[in-house]
Amino acid sequence: MRNNIQKVKDKLAKLLNSTEENGASKGEVDNALKIATQLMAKHQLSREDIDLENASDPTKNVKFDRVSVFTLSAKMFRWELDLLWFVSNFIGSVKFYSTRGAFIARQNGVALLNPKGEPRKGRKSFFYGPEEDCEATAELYNELQQAIQTMGIVRFGGWAKGDGGAYCEGFVEGLESAREKAMQQLEQGDEQTAALMVLSEKTQLAIQSASKNWFSTECGVNLVKGSGLGGSQSGSGQARGEGRADGKKYNPNRPSGTKKIG
Repeated sequence: MRNNIQKVKDKLAKLLNSTEENGASKGEVDNALKIATQLMAKHQLSREDIDLENASDPTKNVKFDRVSVFTLSAKMFRWELDLLWFVSNFIGSVKFYSTRGAFIARQNGVALLNPKGEPRKGRKSFFYGPEEDCEATAELYNELQQAIQTMGIVRFGGWAKGDGGAYCEGFVEGLESAREKAMQQLEQGDEQTAALMVLSEKTQLAIQSASKNWFSTECGVNLVKGSGLGGSQSGSGQARGEGRADGKKYNPNRPSGTKKIG
């Protein structure tokens, strides 16, 4: 009987992993999840009973890399750090670290200019993990950073301090609040969705572990806890609240041309 149950578990693991195979169509994914759900019900197995440890290695075809992004000035403000956290969590399989000191800000190798037409300097951060995911995370960060800065200027005349800074901080808080709410709704979905979420979580953890090992070996960077963020320092609760409301309504998407892993 034990051998039969183990065979069912192995089949379930393969079915769930097949939903992550490259090139799988939506119909193939839905069919695999449907069969897996039926097997789980028939044999009274919960998703915690399924051992995916012996299933195919989700990191075997992953190429790791790191991609840099920059702050808007030589100082990193609180909302920019929070935005680094948000986009990392949104994509799911990457981590980040920030360097000390100011560097000439570059995007795709091209120096970025300040309003005076001079090369802009900023704090540099790196996203590291699967190559495609790093590129997607950096692109999303740059897109949101520019959008939030522009909104802060339009609404309150700035983005660093005062009401403008408070608005930007609130905006990122709203983004994260909306992301957490969406995840909670998914967790409360049907068995197929729940099974896919468990698989995605296991895959992401495996990829994050592999990327951490790659990062330590290939990059040799000694990470330390950061400090000295600028923060908004002032600004009204109303400005922060307006930012939070706008952030909740904003609908960020993974940049096109990239593919989510996990």
